[in-house]
Amino acid sequence: MAEEQRPRPPLTEIPSRPLRSLGDSADDEGKILALIKSIKENLDVKMLALRKDLDRQTHDEIAREINKIKEEMDKIRSSSEDSQAVIAAKISGLSASLMERIDARIASLKQDVEAKASNRDEVEIARIREELEAGRADGQLARAALAARIESLSVKIDAIAAAPTEEVARIKQSVEASLKQVQHLVNSFDMPLFVNEIRQLYSEKVA
Repeated sequence: MAEEQRPRPPLTEIPSRPLRSLGDSADDEGKILALIKSIKENLDVKMLALRKDLDRQTHDEIAREINKIKEEMDKIRSSSEDSQAVIAAKISGLSASLMERIDARIASLKQDVEAKASNRDEVEIARIREELEAGRADGQLARAALAARIESLSVKIDAIAAAPTEEVARIKQSVEASLKQVQHLVNSFDMPLFVNEIRQLYSEKVA
């Protein structure tokens, strides 16, 4: 029996949750890590929706195939003049055909879903890489700012020795303020920690 060719129904729209707010923190490292976690959660949601869509389509497809086989079996029982053994053989053949077609359809649906999921992954991975590049650019700016702060500190410290007594206290306060700014930059851009966190959180997605 030739299988009737029907166009495949399109996959249902995959729901997507909005990315979580990254907050107002000045720590850019934390922002990028939060973004990566949020993208990972969105991927998990989309994959779950794809699996549910696969289950629904597979169930509908199997139901249609079973109805077609039942109709063929009813025709054989009601109109055939063959012996009971021949009828049983035909029905057995139809049942085997049903299982083959169901297995083929399930395999096809899985391939479709995996292909769509893979494409979505590539889009998300590209977005992550863009964010990482932005993070690296920010890191370069931070290192430049750090170098400028350290140079400014050196100038201020050298000025203490030659400064009048009444100016020393003011210069020391300025040095302390600059030290705090340097410490903030160092804390905000702990690059080894940043890289290790990325590898741990998304090692399979960002190679």
